[in-house]
Amino acid sequence: MVLFRALVADTDGAFSLFECRIAPQQGALPHLEHNVDEAFFVLEGMFVVQVEEHQHHLGRGDFAFVPKLIPHSFLNSGTEEGRLLIMTLPGRFHERFFTEIGESVNDLKGPLPTAPPDVAKIIAAAQRYGIEVLPPSS
Repeated sequence: MVLFRALVADTDGAFSLFECRIAPQQGALPHLEHNVDEAFFVLEGMFVVQVEEHQHHLGRGDFAFVPKLIPHSFLNSGTEEGRLLIMTLPGRFHERFFTEIGESVNDLKGPLPTAPPDVAKIIAAAQRYGIEVLPPSS
């Protein structure tokens, strides 16, 4: 579940900022960004951010930065919901991506989706916005 906090219209295109609620054992598929750098700040919960072959275990208040063209993923590794702030620099690409896959909301207080994500839809949209979904690492 994604709430837009700062859009390109608010930042003169410099960045976009999203707040995300993420269910336990959910996260982002392995991918790399062709157009943006990405930063993660943990508001609540425990996350594993995989950057290339390195795993970073992050808790509340921790931060990770991933430059474009670097393979990465993240997972809520806890047993409770987690919350992340995700910043993309520059903005624009993820705003369009999240809008297309239908994950943006106006309020983060509602229930999290229970249906599994439509991976084919996510991968197709990702390609249009410079996000390359990678095969899972073994």
